[in-house]
Amino acid sequence: MPLFLLVLYMDTHIDLWYNLIIIKENLAVFSGQWFGKDWNMPEEKKNTYTGQTDARRKATAKYLKESVEDVRIRVPKGQKAVIKSHAEKQGESMNSFAIRAIDETIDRDIAKEIAEKNNVSVEYVIESTKFAEALDQIERHEKHGADIKKQVLSGDSSLTKEEILEIGERYK
Repeated sequence: MPLFLLVLYMDTHIDLWYNLIIIKENLAVFSGQWFGKDWNMPEEKKNTYTGQTDARRKATAKYLKESVEDVRIRVPKGQKAVIKSHAEKQGESMNSFAIRAIDETIDRDIAKEIAEKNNVSVEYVIESTKFAEALDQIERHEKHGADIKKQVLSGDSSLTKEEILEIGERYK
């Protein structure tokens, strides 16, 4: 028998016994016994944690009071399931979906007002806004962002509109 097979057999044999011992010890721990000793805790030492502590409740209430507001909406019967299903398809909670929908509607309404005042299309206003937001993101996050923004606004940049939008999207 070649020597490497003997070594392989011995190594496998040792690993097998080691794993059996570990399994036996873990079973003993999970069953409350360790080498014949009962490791069950006395009743007075058992954890009495029942959920949230008073300090955690106070901290949560303080955070909610200082940083968020509640808005309640009512929808026709059956609409909640439609909203929930759509939000899940988008990988969002119902709350984040509702916030996104409201934000997008507000943006579209503002764009409509600006478009009417300036006799341009709503799409033009929306694209211009996206472009300006992308430039702001580049200015905030790129090493020479202010210089890039100046070059783009003066027309001296070699970046295309699509490249600027793509770069800005990375930093959202």
